[in-house]
Amino acid sequence: MPQQNRVTPYGKLIETAAKGTFMGNRGILTDRHGVITNKRWTNKSWVTCTLTRKLNTKAPKAPAPVKYTKLFFLDEATALAAGHRPCSQCRRKDFIRFFDCWIAGNYLPEETTIQQIDTQLHSERLSPEYHSALIDELPNGVFVAFAAEPRIPWLIWNGELLRWQPEGYSERRKMIAGTSVNLVTPLSTVNAIAAGYIPHVHHNKYQETSSWQ
Repeated sequence: MPQQNRVTPYGKLIETAAKGTFMGNRGILTDRHGVITNKRWTNKSWVTCTLTRKLNTKAPKAPAPVKYTKLFFLDEATALAAGHRPCSQCRRKDFIRFFDCWIAGNYLPEETTIQQIDTQLHSERLSPEYHSALIDELPNGVFVAFAAEPRIPWLIWNGELLRWQPEGYSERRKMIAGTSVNLVTPLSTVNAIAAGYIPHVHHNKYQETSSWQ
């Protein structure tokens, strides 16, 4: 039976049988029976992990207590739109690239800490502001929505718009220069992507190329 642990670009948790390509967490979101509650986070560090977390540590002698609820994403672009960022353990290289691009894109000093980044992202999640932008000025990997269809997320990818669905991208449209859209991806993360961070994007029939590595 599908569980309510799949995340949309808006950060909502939905039930679907569709599989994800990334895992992540926001802390423990379940009750003692393992059922998702109305909590949407228990910490500010919303991370995105590989499906199989391989850490450079020895296996514990006894099972470690569960400290988070597993969440799943179609791809990293979806996770970034939902307000997550790369895990510093199982995705160390991506984490460093994201960290560096986030600082550069948001014009912050090198002394900025990941805790400060998490605090900023959490602030954007709690009080989302709808930033508008011209679609042709935005980088690949950003999710946007049209004012007339505010709940339909579209991914900008190689000069086209790909419509998000839990199973993959179900439709594509040509981008029209000068069109105003609302950002779904948090502005600070958009700035990181514009500064050079390339999200992993799900590959399906609507894409001839993908950044998946």
